[in-house]
Amino acid sequence: MQFSSRALCLASFFMVVTAAPSLTLSSPEPNYWFSFGDSYTATGFLSSGPLPSPGDPLGNPPYPGLTVTGGPYWIDYLTTTYNQSLTLTYNFAVAGATINASLVQPVLGVTFEDEVLTYLHKFSDKPPFTAWKSSNTLFSIWIGINDIGRSYFNPGDRDAFSDLLLDSYFKLVEQLYAYRECHVQTGARFFLFINVPPVNRSPLVRARGVESQDTEKAVIQGYNDKLLTRISNFGQNHPDVRTWFWDSHAAFTAILDDPAPYGFQDVTSWNPVDPTYFWGNDYHPGSTAHKIFAQEMRSSLEDFPW
Repeated sequence: MQFSSRALCLASFFMVVTAAPSLTLSSPEPNYWFSFGDSYTATGFLSSGPLPSPGDPLGNPPYPGLTVTGGPYWIDYLTTTYNQSLTLTYNFAVAGATINASLVQPVLGVTFEDEVLTYLHKFSDKPPFTAWKSSNTLFSIWIGINDIGRSYFNPGDRDAFSDLLLDSYFKLVEQLYAYRECHVQTGARFFLFINVPPVNRSPLVRARGVESQDTEKAVIQGYNDKLLTRISNFGQNHPDVRTWFWDSHAAFTAILDDPAPYGFQDVTSWNPVDPTYFWGNDYHPGSTAHKIFAQEMRSSLEDFPW
């Protein structure tokens, strides 16, 4: 499989944090993917609607879903394009989601906690219509953008607040790992973690002025440093898991600092249809950027049986 030079430029921003025994997949069984996050991932999937199937691996709504910028997202591309085997993707991400409503209110009333509860109540016990296995299922988490974006300007100890956010975050990760239903351990064992990108450089925050940009930049950096430590600790405490980490912050920064090699001409304003613009709206990358992200992730997740 060939990847563009733009995708290969991002290879250094992805790392395997911990290793577990080799994955195996017995054909013709599909892979499964349970995804959690916010508007950088959300496609409008409803667990009450048509579920992923070989004919429609993202389930609902029709491809590419209801994305904020209107085109395919990284999760669409990874599920349907940069994939050599059938993967059924359950994308629980909801636009505006935060980690925990008691810490930062979500925009649309749905949190990472709510997304995990939906998974736990409907799919964690491996029902016949979603017969996933620990050996063929990826759990991805891209959350925290709204937690910072809706609170970075608040006074107080930001380090302590980031710890509170991550305490709640990894409490939910532990539930994905070890939740039991009728004495059966569901066993999530393969995790993809994604950090917070430099949204301080988005057109929305740029319009607020240098002080806002600098303040959010510092908060993002502190949070991301702590997140990486938590991922490492989680892997060390659970030697039977494999964790991948994609450094979205570094990937975005590389493009925003030097856009031409990636095919972009504008990285400061936005346009929802022009592929030479990095930003699809004032706070979200467009589909061209998502395609690059997906290519890079696929090339780095070679030891997952896509």
